[in-house]
Amino acid sequence: MCNRIAVLLALGTLVWTSIATAGAYRWVDDNGVTHYSQTPPPDRPVTRIAAPPPPPARQVQKERDRLDLQLQDAEIRKEKKQEQEQEQQKAADVEAARTRNCEAARRNLEILEGSPRRMIRMPSGEYRRLTAEEREEETLKAQARIDEFCDE
Repeated sequence: MCNRIAVLLALGTLVWTSIATAGAYRWVDDNGVTHYSQTPPPDRPVTRIAAPPPPPARQVQKERDRLDLQLQDAEIRKEKKQEQEQEQQKAADVEAARTRNCEAARRNLEILEGSPRRMIRMPSGEYRRLTAEEREEETLKAQARIDEFCDE
């Protein structure tokens, strides 16, 4: 956006200086229509239009400063938007992890409350049946995880 403004400002300055150095002419044709151009017609009386003075250097600097501020403001807004998107993505990732943990805790509780003869895979990779005390302890842990990760 600001680059477009800078380009338009540069083009406007270029056109302005070319008109200012070339001069302009005004004449009226046979139908009473007024024309303006940089070259006078050979068969018509013309009025030379004086070029306006160039803008003061202070105005040009003020315009540049204003454009710089707009560019900085646009960059700041872009950075803030990116930060917000990152925060939203982090929040979505945390919520997805909570959902996965909730589902896993519920599956574990379901397994523990199922058949007491069921074999359970241990962290070492071996399978064995839990004792009643171990089953009760693991059931309490699974319920605590459900309370922590599930919203219900």
